[in-house]
Amino acid sequence: MRLLAELDQAKAGFIALVWHELRTPVTSISGYREMLHVGDAGELPDAAAAMLGIIDRNATRLRNLIEDLLLFFL
Repeated sequence: MRLLAELDQAKAGFIALVWHELRTPVTSISGYREMLHVGDAGELPDAAAAMLGIIDRNATRLRNLIEDLLLFFL
Protein backbone atom coordinates (compact mmCIF):
# COMPACT_ATOMS: atom_id res chain seq x y z
CA MET A 1 0.00 0.00 0.00
CA ARG A 2 2.84 2.37 0.83
CA LEU A 3 4.40 1.76 -2.60
CA LEU A 4 1.15 2.69 -4.33
CA ALA A 5 0.98 5.92 -2.36
CA GLU A 6 4.57 6.75 -3.33
CA LEU A 7 3.83 6.00 -6.99
CA ASP A 8 0.73 8.16 -6.87
CA GLN A 9 2.74 11.00 -5.33
CA ALA A 10 5.45 10.62 -8.00
CA LYS A 11 2.79 10.72 -10.73
CA ALA A 12 1.27 13.88 -9.25
CA GLY A 13 4.71 15.48 -9.12
CA PHE A 14 5.38 14.55 -12.73
CA ILE A 15 2.07 16.02 -13.88
CA ALA A 16 2.75 19.25 -11.99
CA LEU A 17 6.25 19.45 -13.50
CA VAL A 18 4.98 18.91 -17.05
CA TRP A 19 2.20 21.44 -16.52
CA HIS A 20 4.47 24.13 -15.13
CA GLU A 21 7.73 23.57 -17.00
CA LEU A 22 6.29 22.75 -20.43
CA ARG A 23 2.72 23.89 -20.81
CA THR A 24 3.13 27.31 -19.21
CA PRO A 25 6.03 28.41 -21.49
CA VAL A 26 4.18 27.20 -24.61
CA THR A 27 1.16 29.24 -23.57
CA SER A 28 3.41 32.28 -23.11
CA ILE A 29 5.01 31.78 -26.53
CA SER A 30 1.57 31.55 -28.12
CA GLY A 31 0.42 34.69 -26.33
CA TYR A 32 3.39 36.75 -27.45
CA ARG A 33 3.02 35.41 -30.99
CA GLU A 34 -0.59 36.58 -30.99
CA MET A 35 0.40 40.04 -29.75
CA LEU A 36 2.94 40.34 -32.57
CA HIS A 37 0.39 39.08 -35.08
CA VAL A 38 -2.23 41.69 -34.16
CA GLY A 39 0.34 44.48 -34.30
CA ASP A 40 0.95 45.29 -30.65
CA ALA A 41 4.64 45.84 -31.49
CA GLY A 42 3.93 47.70 -34.72
CA GLU A 43 3.58 46.53 -38.27
CA LEU A 44 5.67 43.53 -39.24
CA PRO A 45 7.28 42.82 -42.59
CA ASP A 46 5.66 40.00 -44.59
CA ALA A 47 8.59 37.67 -43.92
CA ALA A 48 8.18 38.15 -40.15
CA ALA A 49 4.44 37.50 -40.42
CA ALA A 50 5.19 34.25 -42.24
CA MET A 51 7.61 33.28 -39.47
CA LEU A 52 4.86 33.87 -36.92
CA GLY A 53 2.80 31.26 -38.76
CA ILE A 54 5.61 28.75 -38.30
CA ILE A 55 5.85 29.64 -34.60
CA ASP A 56 2.10 29.17 -34.26
CA ARG A 57 2.07 25.75 -35.96
CA ASN A 58 4.95 24.46 -33.87
CA ALA A 59 3.60 25.87 -30.60
CA THR A 60 0.24 24.22 -31.35
CA ARG A 61 1.97 20.94 -32.14
CA LEU A 62 3.96 21.07 -28.91
CA ARG A 63 0.86 22.02 -26.89
CA ASN A 64 -1.01 19.04 -28.35
CA LEU A 65 1.85 16.68 -27.46
CA ILE A 66 1.91 18.03 -23.89
CA GLU A 67 -1.87 17.65 -23.59
CA ASP A 68 -1.63 14.05 -24.85
CA LEU A 69 1.12 13.34 -22.34
CA LEU A 70 -0.94 14.78 -19.50
CA LEU A 71 -4.03 12.83 -20.56
CA PHE A 72 -1.99 9.64 -20.61
CA PHE A 73 -1.02 10.12 -16.95
CA LEU A 74 -4.40 11.30 -15.66
